[in-house]
Amino acid sequence: MISETAALPGRRSATESYLRVLHALMLRDMRTRFGGSHLGYAVVVLWPVVHVFMLVAIYVFRKVPAPIGDSRALFFASGAVPCLIFQYVSREVMKAVMMNRPLTYYPQVKVFDVVLARIIVEIVTGFLGLLCVFSILVAFGVDPRPADTITAISGYLAAICLGIGIGTINVGIVSFFPAWIMGISSSIS
Repeated sequence: MISETAALPGRRSATESYLRVLHALMLRDMRTRFGGSHLGYAVVVLWPVVHVFMLVAIYVFRKVPAPIGDSRALFFASGAVPCLIFQYVSREVMKAVMMNRPLTYYPQVKVFDVVLARIIVEIVTGFLGLLCVFSILVAFGVDPRPADTITAISGYLAAICLGIGIGTINVGIVSFFPAWIMGISSSIS
């Protein structure tokens, strides 16, 4: 027996339609926030990388040893990257609804969809930044593999989950108190 959606070639399933809406929201988000170019997206990916290596450069310039372990670069990469992913995810999730409010006037787009699309974009962006940090560490001869891989992955995922949670809570607060975004953005950064 042929299903109802297979019988009509122009019809899409509800899941396929939802995924297309989510994909369109992600593409729109990336094009509007990053200037519609690959270079704009590359800048956003490389921003946390610059943060990490600026900290390393300051410690090297001041000749301060790493607080834990022997490698300054590894110390900051393992500590700053999860912290930065938390900050970026929580801040950008909070701003998602405010920046994309007109899209929710379309019946296919819900507030949850806007938030979910922003979460996915931020997770992918953060992961690309992490890969860049690892690549640079390897290029400089530093072994970026953590001593306990499961703990490192768990910490990274916990930072992402915490960022999503704080960002989602702030979405609700900003919907009632729009000025909240200015105060919380400065405290998260």
